[in-house]
Amino acid sequence: MTSFEDENAYPDCEMCGACCARMSIIAVTEEEYFAMMEAAKSVTPIDRGEAGCPLLAEDGRCMIWQARPQTCRLYHCHIPRTQVLKDNPQIKVPDKLHLICLRETFIPGVAGRPECL
Repeated sequence: MTSFEDENAYPDCEMCGACCARMSIIAVTEEEYFAMMEAAKSVTPIDRGEAGCPLLAEDGRCMIWQARPQTCRLYHCHIPRTQVLKDNPQIKVPDKLHLICLRETFIPGVAGRPECL
């Protein structure tokens, strides 16, 4: 049985950065967006182009670990997110999610699509 911290995270995450290297656009709630923006004020994002999250540190750890959104918290290297949700009906996916491009959101001066929020 999978166990969770804060109702939506895998405590056995090895912080390898595999998920971060794969995601450049994620779905977040407004609350998660603002929490990420606040946490990102104290870090220096890394521009990786479109090849992954700019909040992934050189050592493979998330720079905003405590403020990462549910999308990140539910990522499991070996189990698809849809299966995680199916196996754990107590996890609720918020109705209103916004897509954000991580590079455009956290790298200053990168232009592109307007922010969703």
